[in-house]
Amino acid sequence: MDALTHELFHLLKLEKIDSYLFKAPSLPLFGSRIFGGQLLAQSIIASSSTCNKPVHSLHAYFLKAGDADSTVLYEVQQLRKSPAFYTAQIRAFQQGEIIFSAFISHCDPEDAPHYQQAEPEAVPPEALKTEEEWKAEYADQVPEPYREIFLTPFNIEIRPVSTAGFVILPHAVTGHIEYLKTLEDIPPEFNQTMFHQAIVAYMSDYELLTAALKPHAMSYLSPGLISASLDHSLYFHQPFAADQWLKYSIESTISSNARGMNSGQFWQNGLLVCSCTQESLMRIAITNKS
Repeated sequence: MDALTHELFHLLKLEKIDSYLFKAPSLPLFGSRIFGGQLLAQSIIASSSTCNKPVHSLHAYFLKAGDADSTVLYEVQQLRKSPAFYTAQIRAFQQGEIIFSAFISHCDPEDAPHYQQAEPEAVPPEALKTEEEWKAEYADQVPEPYREIFLTPFNIEIRPVSTAGFVILPHAVTGHIEYLKTLEDIPPEFNQTMFHQAIVAYMSDYELLTAALKPHAMSYLSPGLISASLDHSLYFHQPFAADQWLKYSIESTISSNARGMNSGQFWQNGLLVCSCTQESLMRIAITNKS
């Protein structure tokens, strides 16, 4: 297992302290703040460790910036346990304060009528550049103080379909497609539904916030921009493998009142396997509002 893959599965290895209490590591992936995808993924592992059904939906709020150099404590509170559904509230703590809260619902698959919209067309991933290759081309446009973090490789393999899938844009766009998967095959000890779902939750937060910035030809590096994920929802529709290519289609429907609405769809083998939505903060000037 290479270092980046080890890093990913290190994050997903929670320590069980009590029946409904778990401790998880953190990593400073993008500076001093915890990456939101880490909290989403770890909350799925915590909740899934208290029941034997896969997740079908997650609704989460990012309440406070987390410290990426400190461990996170997850508390699971069982809200519903029936033959069909299991629902729990998961709260994440650091230094005695809640930084994240999620409601996660689980249920078993059922036979039922099936419908899905058409899958968006895109060039296959084998024909595309990796995100690292795109970063190397654009690195000279990134201010020196941010370049080291910018060039830090992510622990997921990503292949954007075009520059619209990249953080720096020359013009406004309204959506983009990229392919994602783990850098290596998932090890046998992690080859369980909860880990595949946790990894896709982790993936889903990586580029989703940028969807609301791109119609304005903006990026994280735009002067005066303050951006953060406010909430995040996930819906799992079909089984999938996180170590095989997933097509991620991302778009934004509206930005107003310093917030952007973003949505994404994951496709694999012609099936829509997961949908996500997120509202993000996108203030242009620094204010004293919280």
